[in-house]
Amino acid sequence: MAGVDLTEDHGGALVATAISFLVLSWVSVILRTYVRAILTKAYQADDWLMLVAQLIFTASCVFILAGVDNGLGMHNKALEQSREIRALMYQALATATYVLNMMFIKFSVGIFLLRLTTSKGYIWTIYISLAIVMIWTLVIFFWNIFQCHPVQAQWTTPFKTRPV
Repeated sequence: MAGVDLTEDHGGALVATAISFLVLSWVSVILRTYVRAILTKAYQADDWLMLVAQLIFTASCVFILAGVDNGLGMHNKALEQSREIRALMYQALATATYVLNMMFIKFSVGIFLLRLTTSKGYIWTIYISLAIVMIWTLVIFFWNIFQCHPVQAQWTTPFKTRPV
């Protein structure tokens, strides 16, 4: 491959980004939980949804870190086939969990906004938006998982099946 440096490795940047955002998000969620559950004793559905989102984000970061350990961030051609397969599998898992994570964050924000408004128009708009988010997220989630048949064909090389 002309012009491509096969020794190039962006795994360190992936690790730094994943760990930085994981630490920041856990600090944020822990502080939010402390204030809402302990200080104000007003832990509600939006707080639970954010906690679920945090747990899913943690899983995403674990998949990213496992992927980097297997060569994610490097050129596929620079990896042994077994490492490439594992790296691509962890990338697929990280992507799938990320999609779900975004849904729970949006649900948390939507439920929070419902507590702030009394206008029927806004309430309907928020409920419709949440329904669209849920439907779209589930479509993307399942599309992402089942884009190849069998599912393992996403990370098994060379592709012996036709992805969608």
